[in-house]
Amino acid sequence: MTGHQHEQRHAAALFEREREIAAAERAVDSFCGHAAAGDAPLGGLLLYSGEAGLGKTALLTEVRRIAMERGHCTVLSARGSESVRSVPFHVVRQLLQPAIAPMSAAARKDLFGAWYDIAGPALGVAPPGEGQPDPQGVRDGIDWVITRLARNTAPLVLVIDDAHWADGESLAWLTSFAVRLPELPLLVVVSYRPDELPEHDPAFADLVGGRDARPVVLRELTPAAVADLVRATLGDGADAPFCREVWAVTGGNPYETVELIAKARDRAIEPVEERAALLYELGCSTLLTSPHTTIGHLREALALPDLPEELRVDAAYRLSQAYGHNSQLPEAAEVVAVQAARTPNGPGLMRLQVAHCLWKSMRADDADSFGRTQRIADVADRLDGGCDAERALLALRAFEGMLRGEDALRVTEVNDRALVDGRLAPGMGWTNTEWGFEIPSIICLTFAYTDRLDHAEELSSEAVRAFEISGWSGAHLAFAHDLAGLVRRRRGSLAEAETFLREGLRLAGRLGPGLPVQWDGTCLLIDTLLARGHVAEAQAVAEANSFRAPYSPAVVMPDAACLAGRLLLARGRRAEAVTELEAAGRKLAERGRNNTLWAPWALDLADALADDDPERARTLSAQAVQHAARFGTDTAIGEALRRASALAEGGRALSMLESAVGHLRRSPSRYEYAAALVDHGAALRRDGQCGRAADRLREGLGLAEECGADGVAKKAREELAAVGL
Repeated sequence: MTGHQHEQRHAAALFEREREIAAAERAVDSFCGHAAAGDAPLGGLLLYSGEAGLGKTALLTEVRRIAMERGHCTVLSARGSESVRSVPFHVVRQLLQPAIAPMSAAARKDLFGAWYDIAGPALGVAPPGEGQPDPQGVRDGIDWVITRLARNTAPLVLVIDDAHWADGESLAWLTSFAVRLPELPLLVVVSYRPDELPEHDPAFADLVGGRDARPVVLRELTPAAVADLVRATLGDGADAPFCREVWAVTGGNPYETVELIAKARDRAIEPVEERAALLYELGCSTLLTSPHTTIGHLREALALPDLPEELRVDAAYRLSQAYGHNSQLPEAAEVVAVQAARTPNGPGLMRLQVAHCLWKSMRADDADSFGRTQRIADVADRLDGGCDAERALLALRAFEGMLRGEDALRVTEVNDRALVDGRLAPGMGWTNTEWGFEIPSIICLTFAYTDRLDHAEELSSEAVRAFEISGWSGAHLAFAHDLAGLVRRRRGSLAEAETFLREGLRLAGRLGPGLPVQWDGTCLLIDTLLARGHVAEAQAVAEANSFRAPYSPAVVMPDAACLAGRLLLARGRRAEAVTELEAAGRKLAERGRNNTLWAPWALDLADALADDDPERARTLSAQAVQHAARFGTDTAIGEALRRASALAEGGRALSMLESAVGHLRRSPSRYEYAAALVDHGAALRRDGQCGRAADRLREGLGLAEECGADGVAKKAREELAAVGL
């Protein structure tokens, strides 16, 4: 966005905000009027409340201008942020850094006085001391510092935007400090979204909703204001019905109104009554944050006869994405199939056909799995990736091959052809709107499960950066964190994986329950916690996120039904685990999805049956070893051999574990390698080879500790103790 465009949008955000600006002027005039008269300024609290897109940030910018120009105030600003809301005192630190940073060390110590060692570490001006600081003591120290700043630099204005995303420690300080404002030369101005007030700080909700604080509530724009905005950008020729449609489809939301008008200008839409085109533009703008809203807008646009043909393919594609993000996979496949039937040969038709295959592939219950996979292979195997449509189809072919456990060398060769010089094609980046983030996602997933973790990590890191830079904080950023967590889980960095996955799940939770991105985050986090040996935590995550049948209709990583059986098994509920795993295995086998890393149901079922039906258990584990050998990665083969060895006898078990260790030593998956070393060491101890056992166990223990695999580490220590070490 150019500087001129930014200024235009800032000015537009202040349309019909005379009442809100007047409140700021009154507060500043009252605050500073006492100082002009020679009296001490009387402080206070000014609150602005409004939903997303109503112009709170633009309004606070205007408040800062008024305070500096009319009141000659010193203004310090901060803004809450979703990505750092877990960082203690982040908002307070933002507020104070501009005032504190230029000071000399001696001046800072003088400002903090006796509170330097207590509040200084929280504000980043002193090294952390030993032990955990007392939160009340830190708040008292911040009170002291801000009080001195207010009296030394009066009049002082603190402006806090997006307080609903502020860290809990900063909100706790602000809530307790607010009662002192009338006695200080300090005006605090705060904006927040009322429907996103943090549950962890009910005192802040009481503050903004109490009788002493009456927030200025921002409202939607009226039809007349929207008409003024339309004509200011598109010219006086914009007719009344067109202006009314803009108001109707945006609901008078200033942000959406300004975005829609800008898109209408950029696409040279005639400002006459092209509703279909407006619904299309608005549907595109809400895809990132509200799939349900997008579905409504785009369905209505496609149903209208005046939607231009050049927009119809794009509208259908994006509608399919919204359906997919909303767990409506049959509808996602159907809408592109219907539009494909009326689309002539060319790039548009190929795009719709790829989308149809994509959403069919994403269905966990797709009955045509074998036929569709063969049809995709028949086409894709002849392609060289010369255009984006071909690259998308190649990515889908590789993803299908990965799920089915086909030869990993062949799968990765196809996946490589979906790239350009080893990177995503320019037209298929993470934020590209033509193909969406689904295509790069399946490329990343395929690399993650085929031992190409360097490629997968590069792609997942690129996704997080791209979405953060673009401000895409909805399902896209949540899934990017899931991908980053998956890569670290497969690499064996389990603690780091858990951190990424918890953040991804937190972001997904804001979109509502039951969506595919929440299922992915839940399954990956449970899988990671089980690998760590934290069974109780895994169960807590399952309960908190309604992880139970019926499972997601979409393919998730790892397979949800299979994971549910593994969780039951880890909790000692073998009979229930057998039932769950048998059902999961039947469905996966019917669809030919035999990847033993993504869905190790046969190995889990073998564990569950080991005592009651050892013969069947051995058959199942042998079947899993065969599937892993067909897939061919060192991780898949080594892990299958390790787990199957538990059902083998005598020297056969030792031989299988020796081979497992050899494969996993060459694998990038450190957790599985640690588990194999410990299992091999335990088997060697039972065989009387205590010297070799000790070597294996020591190496496995060190690696398990590096991975954060507490369960494996505990087993290693117990086995070392049995050896006498």
